[in-house]
Amino acid sequence: MHKIHRGLKKSFKWLCGGLLLILFFLHGTGLINIALLTSLEGIAADLRLNSTLRGGIDDRIVIVDIDEKSLIQYGQWPWNRNTLAELLDVLFDHYQINTLGFDMVFAEPAGIEFSKINTELSKHSDISSAAKKVIEFEALQDENFSRAISDRKISLGIFFNQNQNSHINQLPTEISQLDEEINRALSLPKPLGFTSNLNELNHPSSRSGFFDNPVVDKDGKFRRVPLFQSYQGKLYPSLALAITQQALDYPELDIQMVEQGDYLAITHIQLGHRVVATDQGGAVHIPFRGPEGSFPYISIADILQKKVNSKQLSDKIILVGTSAPGLLDLRSTPVDESMPGVEVHANIIAGILDQNIPQQPAYLIAVQSIGYLLLGLFLLITPHFLSPLQTLALSIALILSSLFVNISLWNQGLIFPLATPILLILSFFIFHMSWGFFIESRHKRAITRLFSQYVPPQLVAEMAKAPEQITLDGQSKELTVLFADVRNFTNISEAISPQELTELMNQILTPMTEAIYRNMGTVDKYMGDAIMAFWGAPVAQDDHANKAVLSALGMQKKIQTLSQQLQKKGHPEIAIGIGINTGIMSVGNMGSEYRMAYSVMGDAVNLGSRLEGLSKVYGAHIIVSENCQQQAPEFLYRILDKVRVKGKKEPIRILEPISRLKTCEFDDIRKAALLNEAIELYCNRQWLAALDMLFTLEKFCDEHYAKIIKLYRLRIEAFQENPPADDWDCVFTYTEK
Repeated sequence: MHKIHRGLKKSFKWLCGGLLLILFFLHGTGLINIALLTSLEGIAADLRLNSTLRGGIDDRIVIVDIDEKSLIQYGQWPWNRNTLAELLDVLFDHYQINTLGFDMVFAEPAGIEFSKINTELSKHSDISSAAKKVIEFEALQDENFSRAISDRKISLGIFFNQNQNSHINQLPTEISQLDEEINRALSLPKPLGFTSNLNELNHPSSRSGFFDNPVVDKDGKFRRVPLFQSYQGKLYPSLALAITQQALDYPELDIQMVEQGDYLAITHIQLGHRVVATDQGGAVHIPFRGPEGSFPYISIADILQKKVNSKQLSDKIILVGTSAPGLLDLRSTPVDESMPGVEVHANIIAGILDQNIPQQPAYLIAVQSIGYLLLGLFLLITPHFLSPLQTLALSIALILSSLFVNISLWNQGLIFPLATPILLILSFFIFHMSWGFFIESRHKRAITRLFSQYVPPQLVAEMAKAPEQITLDGQSKELTVLFADVRNFTNISEAISPQELTELMNQILTPMTEAIYRNMGTVDKYMGDAIMAFWGAPVAQDDHANKAVLSALGMQKKIQTLSQQLQKKGHPEIAIGIGINTGIMSVGNMGSEYRMAYSVMGDAVNLGSRLEGLSKVYGAHIIVSENCQQQAPEFLYRILDKVRVKGKKEPIRILEPISRLKTCEFDDIRKAALLNEAIELYCNRQWLAALDMLFTLEKFCDEHYAKIIKLYRLRIEAFQENPPADDWDCVFTYTEK
């Protein structure tokens, strides 16, 4: 049942992660648009742009500004067209400019009222000739303005209406006629109506281009501007493109496209030898130089009064526009919240001239959709094999890599999404962390509650990292078990009161438990004056035997210190014996429906208990089995015997760990070596040599060796009188527990 529940939970996690992946994939393909991602992408693109702005002032393009100063001097807009005609004459004849563009449209006749007045006054003879001349001149405003435009490199503005089918005046000649199927396939802006200039202003020598922006982003910011719009299959250029083409003396314009099946997209345009990168709809990302003021602004008032140095205007591209807030031509851009629209055109013109307009490749959709899919699969699968800290490190590394790659591509003129892959990485990181916190936390808390009474806090924390790997079901595996018992406990308990006994047991068992916990052991149970512990479960430990021996040595050291303290208070000496065995054991949650306990059992467990009992016989602090010694080789051991315990047919070699090899003293090594050699002589029936070795050992050994020396002397003396059988295998058989 537990396995089924775990499987269902894992399947649900994969399902949720898969849905998150599909969401990003569909956004990457363009089949769905996630508004949040689009918004964040705009913010990220703005940050990237602002961090890499070129800065400085580009004086190749000059903005002739209808500023507040000009409005005060020449009145509110719109101005008298004769004034504009005068402006053109001054700019072209006096300052010798290259090209001029009007960021505005002249849709209505200017001198209509004066024409009516002139018609009426012609019927009267009492009006002075001077007055008549003035009125006649004013009535010819549009004619004068048209004359000033004629035969000059001038571009006029057009406004396309995307939502209203209105037609004001006539459109100029288109730059191209699109095939119906091509027009339908291309994702060009296709307006419903337009507002154009007076027919008499559309000279063959002049150019017209639209100044509206139908691809402004939803947050109202100008980031892209189309170079073309298609009205009824006829292609018209933007004002910036029209001005640039005039300034470059009308180089050939070629639109490059890519076609794959039903997919048709514009990749770039060729303007003479210049290549201008566009998106699939023919729009360019505005290559902002900097905030407002990145191009020179000169007041119209100063120009009309010829106060400007000729070098500032000679052979320059001139844009006539306004920075006056009252004329409502301020645009929100990534680099400035209120940039005059005319400066947006200036940035595009400069970008075309320099060929530094960043490119959003036509293959972007394929790249980002496949990229999101592969990245999402990697982020969905990989964290299952990592810890939370490793998952965090991986996420940070992927985010930094994404930033580095994105900025590198940007510096090469390529635009790729920045916020979306970062948000994809963060989303999967949050998903995995949230799943672990909200979904798996209950299981972790249950694990913690169950095992906190058995195992140290650090082991509980490790178990909580991967609770799905922890099982309460019974299983058979190799573990190491430890039994520790207080010596002469009966005599001690009879000499003190029950209250003192309880206090004393707490003092003894606490440091023993601390030693077990320090080495990541699991306390199985307390049995009066004894304690049982094991290693290798519930969390697998490759070095479980090593940890058990370390715990035993730690116990002995702590109890020796405690015994000295208690003796000062009048208590008898405290000593413990420890037995350790490594072998195959059954482990799991065992008990009844009334009470359960996580425990171990089996022959290997029983052997560990027998070894603890034998410690009294050999005067050893700790006895380990040969199997335990082989798996914990980093300690110095002294051989004790080869025995057959009750209930076991196979004999085992038993040893006592003295200390860690890297910290042991030479004296300990010498004493252990002498004992080991004496026992080897004993097993080879070399009784006299064995006795001599024991005698040598006795001369400089402490009481720790006294009991085992005496034991082997008695055995040898017995064998000297009654030699063992010929098949004697040096095994001593115990018939009692």
